[in-house]
Amino acid sequence: MAILGDMGALSLQREPAAPGLLRAADLDIAGSRVLLLDGAYMTGDQVTLTLTGGLPLLGAGATETYWIHRDALDRVSFHLAAQDAINNVSRVSFTSSAWTDIAISQVAPPRNFVADISEWNLDLDSAAIDTTPIGVRFGENICDLVTGAGSFRFLIERRSDDEIMNALDLLQLLMLTGPGGKASANFWLQTEREAIGCNELLPGSIYYEANILIVASSVQVTPDALIEGAVNFATTEDIALRVST
Repeated sequence: MAILGDMGALSLQREPAAPGLLRAADLDIAGSRVLLLDGAYMTGDQVTLTLTGGLPLLGAGATETYWIHRDALDRVSFHLAAQDAINNVSRVSFTSSAWTDIAISQVAPPRNFVADISEWNLDLDSAAIDTTPIGVRFGENICDLVTGAGSFRFLIERRSDDEIMNALDLLQLLMLTGPGGKASANFWLQTEREAIGCNELLPGSIYYEANILIVASSVQVTPDALIEGAVNFATTEDIALRVST
């Protein structure tokens, strides 16, 4: 069964990175980088490094906080400011090859982004869904878990409260809407609405609730301070029909 609709709510979220170790064998002294395979750590994240006796980074003590830049080969470098990490400039230099394993942890949980869904379609019949692009992206073993699919468009403001663009927030948003991203979404069937834009659900409103995997996406930044996104997705858990309270 295919359903078409408009309005809804999207929560783009990241799993927090687990504490880990940076291995001495993975060090690149000349490039001031070290291999970090855990993909939960992303460019622009703030991290804490700890090593008893002092870190082998220029001017560092036993525990220091940095922002990281992650390259295409999963190597991370460390920076003293978030914008330097995003732009991959002014790396903190490594001072020695005599590393032992260094503890790394994320300073704060990743921010969640909430956006308005402007229009959507949802197919509840998993047997009718082409799982080829899902298998290419996530592996064939996940295809048996698909319960539905669909697409939607969403809108999100791209300015902060003080009217200054937050580059780090925008960068993280673009990463989250890339193929392979996870999100949760509410697809509204019955709600109070204004002439333009979405309103909050009233008690008694009906909506579908689903956790989704983003298969393909596009993002456009418009002159009117909005980010417009288009997403194709698959659901891998039950699609629940809810009534708001």
